[in-house]
This record gives sequence, structure tokens and C-alpha cells, in this order.
Amino acid sequence: MLQISRQRSLVWWAVVLQSAYGYEAAEAGDPMVEIAKAGMRGFSDASMPADFLVNVFPWLEYIPSWFPGAEWKRNAMAWNKARDDLITIPFEWTKKQMATGIAQPSTLHSILTELASKGSDLDRVEEEDRVKWAIASLYAGAMDTTTASILVFLVAMIHNPDVQTNAQEELDAVLGDQRLPEMEDQDSLPYISRVIKEVLRWRPVVPLGVPHACAEDDTYKGYYIPKGTVVAMCNNPAVYSNPESFNPDRFIDSAAPDPPAFGFGRRRICPGQHFAEASLFLAIATILAIFDIQPAKDKQGNRIIPDSKLTGKSLIRLPPPFQCSIKPRSEAKAKLLFQN
Repeated sequence: MLQISRQRSLVWWAVVLQSAYGYEAAEAGDPMVEIAKAGMRGFSDASMPADFLVNVFPWLEYIPSWFPGAEWKRNAMAWNKARDDLITIPFEWTKKQMATGIAQPSTLHSILTELASKGSDLDRVEEEDRVKWAIASLYAGAMDTTTASILVFLVAMIHNPDVQTNAQEELDAVLGDQRLPEMEDQDSLPYISRVIKEVLRWRPVVPLGVPHACAEDDTYKGYYIPKGTVVAMCNNPAVYSNPESFNPDRFIDSAAPDPPAFGFGRRRICPGQHFAEASLFLAIATILAIFDIQPAKDKQGNRIIPDSKLTGKSLIRLPPPFQCSIKPRSEAKAKLLFQN
């Protein structure tokens, strides 16, 4: 039986760190992971403008940080440093690894190698600064969101064992007991792809427009929208029938649009969309191929069903910490994991 929470998510942070910077996080409490966590906590908290009086009374910006009641200003200074650390420290680490010739393959390594072969020193300094921010956006944007989506997936499987069974039957038909899923299998696993879409729709971990609501009564294309309304796009029953139900088969019908989890348009979509989609596919397909996910039981043998509602006032929402049972489906399946 496992106690599942955000703190049990080193593996997802490690995957992103290695892909972006070539850094291998070895254990819980890894310093680079802690730097990332601190930076993301500050970003998430600062993304909730209604929590800070200075956003209502801008003149409060000019009071000193030591002034009584100015804790928000002290927090902002700490968040600013945490953000700079998140952006700069892993970037400089990779550059040092490259300078000594021991850097592991990574997105940053590839880009910096290409930059070194062209342009003036001034051009490279400017380009490196852009790259530093771009890689940090990919890194920071993929960590908490991927972790949160995996937690939502685990909760969904506990609540919907029939979905888990259907997914495992598809995986067994394609993979057997011979190997783990790969990206090349994605087209052969349409039900797994629909499960992932439904995870992103059912409980969006980054609700779009969190700080926004209608400032006044409005009418749009015949729809009356009262002041204070926040529109739940992924739970609109006119678009997704019975929206509270976890139903991957809703996406068999092309009339059901893909969930807008990554934003809209070209310039406004999440820069890490493709990385996140690939990570979720490999993680979810592998978990279902090898393990059975079941509710934990209390001392009396009663099943403990976790709450499916997400919590948190920050930008990233998560299921409350929960317990579950994750066991290998068979000895042959377990061996696959250790072989890989």
C-alpha cells in the first residue's frame, strides 16, 4: 500500500531534469529538484492575484518590506530569488559539464552546441539568455503538471476499474508479456490515448483563466454571463455529456473536441505540450501494462476510495494525498520492469 502525494513524485521531476539539462536526480531531496520545487511554489502562489492586496491598491508597492503587514513583499522577494535560481543554476551546471567534456545528452546541450558554431560573442550571449529562459519554461512547465496529471490518473483508475481492465486488455493484445510500450506503439493503442485525453478533461490540473472572472454582467452570442462567472470549459455538458463521469469512449465521436489542456492557437499553447503528451503516454501505458491499481484497505478490510476533487489555491491543483495498492499483474510483467 502506498501513500501517494506530490512528495512521492521524484521520478517525474527526474525525467524532465534529465531531458532538459542532462542532470540525473538520484534521490528524494536532490538539491536540483529542491531548487525547482521552490521556484514552482513561488510561481504558483504569485499566479493568484486575488490573494494580494497590492493588486487592488497598487500604491502599497511603495511601502518598505519591513513594514507591518508587508509579508507579501517579503514573499515576493523570496519568490524572485527562487525563480532566478530555477532559471540560472541548472543552466550553468550544464554549461560547466559541457566545458569539461562530460555533459550528458540533453535539449540544452544540443542547442548550446549549435549556438557555439555560429554568430559573434555578443550574439551568443543574447541567444544564450533566450535559451536559458526557454529551457526553464519547458522544465518548469512540465514538472508539476505531469506529476499532477499522473496523480489524477491513479485516482481515476481506482474509481473506474472497468476502464483499467479495458486499457490492460488493449495493451496485452499489442505487447503481450514480451516488452514495455514505446512511442511507436501509440497508433496501435487508441484506447490508451483516449484515457489520457479523459484524464486531462476530467480534472484539469491547471484550470485555464484561474485569476479571471467576468467583471460585470455580459451577453455573448446570446448567452447571458453573470458578473463573477468562471466558465468550466472541460465540464460543459453541452460539449461533454455527463461531464463528471470518467468516460474515455466519449472521444470515439469526433464531435467531442480534445480537451484544451494546453491552451489555444500557436503562440499561446504550452511550449511543453509534445513533451508532456509523450511523457504521459509512456508513463500511463507502462503503469497499466505492468501494474494493477486498486483501492487501499483499512484495518477492517474496507476499501478506501480517494476523493476525486482537486484541491489547492495555487496555479497547480492536485488530488488530496491518498492511499492505494499498486501490485504487479504477474511475475512476467514485473520482470519486464527490472529488465528495462
